[in-house]
Amino acid sequence: MFYRIRKPFLLLITIILSSFTSTFAQISINFPTERAVFQRDKSNKSTFYISGTYSEFVDRIDARLIPIQGGQALDWVTIQSNVTGGSYAGSIQASGGWYTLEIRGLRGDQIIGTAQVSKVGVGEVFIVAGQSNAQGFFNYGAPGSTDDRVSCINYSNQNKNTFDLPYPEFSHLDENSNIAPRGNSAWSWGKLGDLLTAQYNVPVLFYNMGWVGSSVKNWNESITGITYSVYNPSEAYIPTGAPYGNLRRVLQYYIPVTGVRSVLWLQGESDNAINTSADTYYSLLKNVIETTRKETGKDLSWVISRTSYDTYKGTNAGIIAAQDKVIATVPNVFAGPLTDQMQVPRIDPDKIHFYGSGLTDLAQSWKNRLDDNFFNNSTPYTNASPLQVTFACENNNAIRLSIKNNEYRSITWSNGQSGNQAVVGNGAYSVIAIDKNGNTISSPRININLGIQPDKPAVTIDGSTTICKGS
Repeated sequence: MFYRIRKPFLLLITIILSSFTSTFAQISINFPTERAVFQRDKSNKSTFYISGTYSEFVDRIDARLIPIQGGQALDWVTIQSNVTGGSYAGSIQASGGWYTLEIRGLRGDQIIGTAQVSKVGVGEVFIVAGQSNAQGFFNYGAPGSTDDRVSCINYSNQNKNTFDLPYPEFSHLDENSNIAPRGNSAWSWGKLGDLLTAQYNVPVLFYNMGWVGSSVKNWNESITGITYSVYNPSEAYIPTGAPYGNLRRVLQYYIPVTGVRSVLWLQGESDNAINTSADTYYSLLKNVIETTRKETGKDLSWVISRTSYDTYKGTNAGIIAAQDKVIATVPNVFAGPLTDQMQVPRIDPDKIHFYGSGLTDLAQSWKNRLDDNFFNNSTPYTNASPLQVTFACENNNAIRLSIKNNEYRSITWSNGQSGNQAVVGNGAYSVIAIDKNGNTISSPRININLGIQPDKPAVTIDGSTTICKGS
């Protein structure tokens, strides 16, 4: 017996996920995004997690990497076969380098659609923390990066009463960039990125949560709550939990996406001003380091600069001794530059900060410490797989979005729904899951466009309209 399918029988709903790609036909990439840099491991490798969507039936998804600078080419490899439900996900391993990522969807031997991310890399990711000589200033002569492979997230949460961060959209580290969440200008970090890319031929990504005027006491106290300025004891840091809250948030939200090599700590001038004792400085900084490791479940590497100088008080030998003691006694901590001997006396208005050529000198001093010994002995952490969202049709032209619940502590969708499923209509959505260590694993942003009027369904027939009973 044969049946004739009437055209209203099949409704094809097109779901398109947000991407920063150029696409052809019916396939797109939502992860990774343009200019993302993933931390390489000690063997110079990292895994690309790739996900996206297709709106016409395909049998499999292939990917390849085309080197732009450095790296090794990877020819077409299947990252998922037997794809279903409008979405795909897979991974490939890549060596350190700067690449174009290409995707193709196939039905049999026929290419149904292609997409690409023009720049994506495997390299080095750093977190900058400390006070103003870490955070930076605009209009101090900061040299922007000249190498295209040096990136940041151009965003600042200064003057915002929140630690929330935007979905990561990466950009080149220019002279007047912000470096999320609080960095002002390229400062010395753009030049440091250039020096590292020239030496190791891999891309570099920076995060910066330096906080002007912050003492080590501020960083330690804010782990658990409120802290007050050491220069104005009635002035509370806002939001409550700053400055450490920014470090916690980057570790929980951005580092699962990109991975990380190390925290670069540049701080001590405020403690010189208030005469923090060597023993106090040592114990507080040690606790900050150990807290980051406890909260993330990772033995994060730290590089500690020896820093205390201002023009009025000179160098504080006790602060330098405390920093040296942290380097000598806390595991997986490395010696950064001795900045007190640089650009003396300081010529900025506050007589504390680096200026002009001093920023280039500061970058070089960091580069001298981030040497082969550091890279061979520090502990890098690579990125985690993003959440994969699957789709299913619901009644009334709605879509059910789902993720697998791998014993996450909580799952929250951007529209306020919770749990591993959300029923949605047209709009943009994402989902975050919190693991037992407080790390945030996120999905790419999802744009849903049903593309139909509720009373006028679009109809697509794929293949013959005549089928046998039971097929």
